[in-house]
Amino acid sequence: MVESDSQKTEIYQSSFVENIVTIRILLIDDHWEVRERLRILLMKEPDFQLVGEAADIAEALEVFKKSSTDLVLMDLNIPEVSGIETAKKILAYRPDTKVIIVTMQSDPHYVKEAFKTGVTGYLLKDCAFEELVEAVHTVVDGGTYVSPEIEVGIP
Repeated sequence: MVESDSQKTEIYQSSFVENIVTIRILLIDDHWEVRERLRILLMKEPDFQLVGEAADIAEALEVFKKSSTDLVLMDLNIPEVSGIETAKKILAYRPDTKVIIVTMQSDPHYVKEAFKTGVTGYLLKDCAFEELVEAVHTVVDGGTYVSPEIEVGIP
């Protein structure tokens, strides 16, 4: 039996979709508007899967422990506990998890403190969606990412 070009394309597309590695993401931000914006954007990427959202540390740790999270996108300023302390708790529980801070805070001191805890990405909230996608892929692939607007010596 001879396959038509459209059948070959369909087979290729279905095998391509099956081979996409899904990146399971947890969002942590106390502002629901930010979580909603990020959720909408993340759902556009075929390899991103949102496994949960949280507004505070207690909710974040509960969702994190119940999910198979590959990457946490989180704000630096979370009620009750800082984002850096939250990252420490997440990484202590599951060290192979990747954490990207998404914040308005561009002070190099915070960036350095975040990286000392094991965070591997630091983005400004006003970054373009393409930059967010690049940062996620870079960090998941084992690299580090800092928004280009931030001038800081991070390895």
